[in-house]
Amino acid sequence: MTGVMLDGLFASAKKSVWLVQPYTFTNAEILSGIEGMTRRGVEVNVVLSTQVRAPRFHYASYYGIRDLLEAGARVWIFDSAISPLHYKCALVDDRLAYVGSANLNYRSFYLSRELNVVFDDPACVREVKKVVDSVRAECREVGMEEAVRYRSLPFATWWLIMQTAG
Repeated sequence: MTGVMLDGLFASAKKSVWLVQPYTFTNAEILSGIEGMTRRGVEVNVVLSTQVRAPRFHYASYYGIRDLLEAGARVWIFDSAISPLHYKCALVDDRLAYVGSANLNYRSFYLSRELNVVFDDPACVREVKKVVDSVRAECREVGMEEAVRYRSLPFATWWLIMQTAG
């Protein structure tokens, strides 16, 4: 049901979306949702992390950055000396939020048992916004030139493997 939840959030977006994940393994469904939002004029931001559990997560996730950029998203890399990024949350127009266990990948959408909570309570949304703002403060934006460097064999191999294994 993660895909259904994200479809609903994506459909309701009017101005901006922040998707905060340690990693994502892009697929057609995720990219289609992002393209749909950007066509409507929504600014879509995806935050990924430099700090992941194993190199395969880094390779597979970074391979998809080019796809995210081509879909119209802005991609940010979180790198903190203080703590790794393990949040899985979204902020939509500063009025809706979700937090939960699901990653942006096929496995979380269809194979794993995930728990996410969507809410519109202004006080709770403000708390998620504080988290997103604190993460943004330790991010750098990724451009297409950098994204193209992640299209080598190790990145592509792990992206293919992690489509269902991650």
